[in-house]
Amino acid sequence: MLSTQTVQEQIPPKVCVDTTLPNLGDRWKTILVPIHNDKNKMAEISTTAEAIVANRRQAWSHTAKLSQQIGEQVTQ
Repeated sequence: MLSTQTVQEQIPPKVCVDTTLPNLGDRWKTILVPIHNDKNKMAEISTTAEAIVANRRQAWSHTAKLSQQIGEQVTQ
């Protein structure tokens, strides 16, 4: 939900640049996050998000294994 356009549009006005470092401070607490009233829709979003995270974790694992295999095959 944090990557929705509604949330993303709220962030830039709340960011303060302090010595070249962006800082939200406690202003993140004022960001409104859209949450569905429909419990079925919430469950669907949750299930989809969990699947995305699991797939990403699996992809990183496969990438690490492939990188290790390739590294072992490189001649010096």
